[in-house]
Amino acid sequence: MRKLVPLVALLALSAGTAFGGKLVINALEMHSADFTLPETTTGTVNFKRCGKCPVETARATASTVYELYKRPVTLSELRTALKRKPAALAVLYRMEDKTLVRISAY
Repeated sequence: MRKLVPLVALLALSAGTAFGGKLVINALEMHSADFTLPETTTGTVNFKRCGKCPVETARATASTVYELYKRPVTLSELRTALKRKPAALAVLYRMEDKTLVRISAY
């Protein structure tokens, strides 16, 4: 299992909000077994950045992108695929308002 690791390098490559002229996107890498997808396209997720970190919440919106091996999919398709075969996830969210930007399985 991969450790929960901030992917700072993705900041420059990710869509996000501007704050003081800088992008404010946080990217986390985790295994799908350690992450629960939102129940709906406007649902929420709980996660921890590290083993001792507090639980954080982020919310999905209609703009949240779901990907499976770099291919856009629906939330339902991603859920079905991960039930069949767990995978590593990259989870990107805006720090300013804790909104999910992208959940990518690879």
